[in-house]
Amino acid sequence: MGPAVTPSVTVHGEADLYEMRPMVSLEKKIEEMMAQKTDDAFSKRKDRRRQMVLEEDPFAPEIMAISRPKGFKQPMIEAYDGVTDPLDHLRTFVHLIRLYTAPDVIMCRSFPLTLRREARDWVATLAPRSIKTFDDFLEAL
Repeated sequence: MGPAVTPSVTVHGEADLYEMRPMVSLEKKIEEMMAQKTDDAFSKRKDRRRQMVLEEDPFAPEIMAISRPKGFKQPMIEAYDGVTDPLDHLRTFVHLIRLYTAPDVIMCRSFPLTLRREARDWVATLAPRSIKTFDDFLEAL
């Protein structure tokens, strides 16, 4: 066996440690600032996404301003995913929603809830604030 190797240890005096305190404090402040900046960026991104969703909503403000009538329940209908006949889905939806004598505004707000996958994605392609009546949906088909 060869000679034993002893790890070198640097001993700092009190003066050396005192001089390092400002660096440690500065590093801590930088870490805190970076964490805050990251939190702020995340919050801004979240706010931007929310604003984009609201701005890109296809419903006109007058549609969005109306609340669901008290006691109204969304008709139970199998969600349309773009595979079966769209006219059959549309007819079924209209017949069911008319049972509730739902106003046009509620028909507009309820219809996208009966869609999924590509069919729901289609709603997102409609021009922002372009849907003012259920007929607007029909014309967009």
